[in-house]
Amino acid sequence: MSVYVPTTTVRIERGEQLDSFGDPVDLPLVHSTGQPVAITEQRQRRFNPAEQRTTLVEEYRIRFRPGVGVREEDRLVDERTGVVYQVKDVHHPPAVGGKADVRVRAVKVGAVSVP
Repeated sequence: MSVYVPTTTVRIERGEQLDSFGDPVDLPLVHSTGQPVAITEQRQRRFNPAEQRTTLVEEYRIRFRPGVGVREEDRLVDERTGVVYQVKDVHHPPAVGGKADVRVRAVKVGAVSVP
């Protein structure tokens, strides 16, 4: 049973190939479109020992309806704003009755490479 209110819809993209230099580039292969989601931003201050300073880390929690086929490393494109998110973790929590929402931890991507 879903207990969230969707704030936008996303397109799920996956796939990559190697360019002429042997570097991986994203392929805009669409897995599904029009998936209703709720996106919330979470900011935390974390100490980075390598830089000897505190830095601000932004992560996004994205909730899908039950049964959506989203995987780690998928790209989620917000169909309203065009913002691209990279999926880092996918969590399927146990349900106490019915099915539970799919929960994703993601980061915002500045640009997506094109082959």
